[in-house]
Amino acid sequence: MHSITLMLMHLLLFKECPESTYKDFLGYADECTACPDNSGHTNKGSAAISDCKCFTGYNGSPVNGQECTSK
Repeated sequence: MHSITLMLMHLLLFKECPESTYKDFLGYADECTACPDNSGHTNKGSAAISDCKCFTGYNGSPVNGQECTSK
């Protein structure tokens, strides 16, 4: 019973965000934050916007608040 409780707590507290999203805090969230327009990543469980990179053909820096715009 103890291990089931720990597993459930882990699922609730440490929900992995899908690709092209991130959660920049520890704890439960109903949804993860999507990478800005024209950016993304292939990591699961991302914890920072710094994982979001502009797609090929776009310039910018999501981590610095710069939109990814076409070249």
